[in-house]
Amino acid sequence: MRDYHFMGNNVGRFMKVWECPKPVIGEIKGWAVGGATDLVLCADLLYMASDAHIGYAPSRIFGTPTTMMRVCRLGLEHAKQYLLTGRAIDAPTALRIGLVSQVCEPEELGSTVEEEARRFRHIPANQLALNMLLINQAIENMGLRTSQMLGTFFDGVTRHTEEAYRWVESFDEKGR
Repeated sequence: MRDYHFMGNNVGRFMKVWECPKPVIGEIKGWAVGGATDLVLCADLLYMASDAHIGYAPSRIFGTPTTMMRVCRLGLEHAKQYLLTGRAIDAPTALRIGLVSQVCEPEELGSTVEEEARRFRHIPANQLALNMLLINQAIENMGLRTSQMLGTFFDGVTRHTEEAYRWVESFDEKGR
């Protein structure tokens, strides 16, 4: 239960991004892995550098995603494809499967996101907030919060399996 509460608090903090009444635009540079993906996938729009990758390698032996945003953002087939294998998603693939809004060169990422953010400045805040609530509620009606509860619980369970203990021991034996 200690693990569940700790990770549940992380989910609560990550979901502040999801619940923000203003659009949140996330940037993915380099590698986004593990818990970082749980956070960035809570953003409303995602922009990715052309050389970046995103993935959840812990799903191979030592964790489950706690926010469960992959299913919302990727759909069932791609969520299973990448979560069951733990494979990373490169930028061109992320764009093709609808995970990100745009891919651009690393040195252009910041200015591209700034330009997108400026598009919202003339839209009334109430209009943005209401549209975001409506869109997000559709996902929550599909069971997002229940899936988060299970994902958080299962994340802790995965760290206490026989395979996980052996995996940790293998690192201890190598002095890492």
